[in-house]
Amino acid sequence: MKKSLILFINLLFIIILTDRITYFLIQKMDNQVFSGLTVGKINHFMRVKDNVNLLVFGSSRGNHHVNTMLLDSSSFNVSIDGKKTAYFWTLTGCLEKKGQTILVHIDPKNMYDPQYKGREVLTLSNLFHRNTEIKTKIKQLFPAEAFMYQIFYSAVYRNKFIGILKNYIRPKYDIHSYSGFDPLYPSPQQAAAFKKLMAYEDRDESYPVFSDTVNSLVDKAISGIESICKKNNDRLVFFTSPTLRYKNYRLREKTEQWFKMKRITYWDFSESIGADNLQLWKDEVHLSSKGAVIFTRQLKEMLNSGIIPVEVNKR
Repeated sequence: MKKSLILFINLLFIIILTDRITYFLIQKMDNQVFSGLTVGKINHFMRVKDNVNLLVFGSSRGNHHVNTMLLDSSSFNVSIDGKKTAYFWTLTGCLEKKGQTILVHIDPKNMYDPQYKGREVLTLSNLFHRNTEIKTKIKQLFPAEAFMYQIFYSAVYRNKFIGILKNYIRPKYDIHSYSGFDPLYPSPQQAAAFKKLMAYEDRDESYPVFSDTVNSLVDKAISGIESICKKNNDRLVFFTSPTLRYKNYRLREKTEQWFKMKRITYWDFSESIGADNLQLWKDEVHLSSKGAVIFTRQLKEMLNSGIIPVEVNKR
């Protein structure tokens, strides 16, 4: 029995020591990676977040639609594909600078999804042991994962090592000239295929409504973002960028009314760019680089003038 206990203790010590060494070595690389979506863009954000005047948070449509440098030369677009409200809430909680402009892209259909649990927050796990706000949010939303991270430090790098290694060896871009905006450039073949699609496809403009009420986590996250921005004396704007698809007019109207009730600024640009010029589009939900320039100018005009955007067409 005594020998078994000693063996167990020695084995546990070796496992923990190996775990800590693995974590330390990967973290050393992680700290020097500032490109790529695995950890680089967020590391870049952490470096510049309190030195810029304007920040954009969003998913792919925030990433590809808002050329932040046209809005302010001191800006960064931290939007990443697939990210949603709880993720934005976590990142805005890391801000310390006062008086910034905070733009948050949101899709109305995601607000009413009862299945949304905010699991994209776990993609920030590599910062669990280095950032108090991120650690607190993960512990709050995902206590089981947080418990594992506290025992096995290297677990925070699950599914991240290859991406970190690639960008450590060969960075994808020069961070000194990167503003976080990733424009889309359709190839001639893609443009032709999209034109054909638009000519023959009967687009569904009425995506299903899964719930009549805003997801409780989304509600909490939006209120949390507003509270953080109020504390920092920031200008906060939630917005929806142009799309050719997924236009549920009733839900868009509900969303506008919900933000009014919350006394939070929300601008709906869903129809501010139409299908009359397909060169402005990459696909039915993403603008091309040309379209992004036009939309960013529309957004800039709103920021400068405060004019209310085109109202939702009531149907």
